[in-house]
Amino acid sequence: MSAVPVERDLRLGLFRGLSLWLLFLDQLPSAVVSSFAIRSYGFSDATEIIVFIFGYTAGFVYGPMMRERGLVVASANILRRAWQVYVAHIFLFVLYLTEIAYVTTAFENPLFSEEMGLLDFFKQPDSTLVQALILRFQPANE
Repeated sequence: MSAVPVERDLRLGLFRGLSLWLLFLDQLPSAVVSSFAIRSYGFSDATEIIVFIFGYTAGFVYGPMMRERGLVVASANILRRAWQVYVAHIFLFVLYLTEIAYVTTAFENPLFSEEMGLLDFFKQPDSTLVQALILRFQPANE
């Protein structure tokens, strides 16, 4: 529960959506589409824009809470939110692993797990699971 009821700033939603579209354009291999990508015009790409917008949003949300209720309450809320994001990440990672393992066994083709960067995980699941829990293991995102 927020100390000060804050209305949703629609400008942030607009720029979040725009930056996600720009990130999508950055990932496309087409030469025509890549000419509209942010990375063609500067030193950064849409990822930096997304990080900036989410950081600004966090300050916009938790700043008034820190002023009204104090640093300890705001920090507790930030840690609670970070825990929610971490749990969601682990859940999606397990879902991803399950899907790749199913496809690999259903089609009897180990190249699926190799292409997705999960071959190390299936060879050494204990050490790779620890790496995944501390957010150091990243499967391929191609």
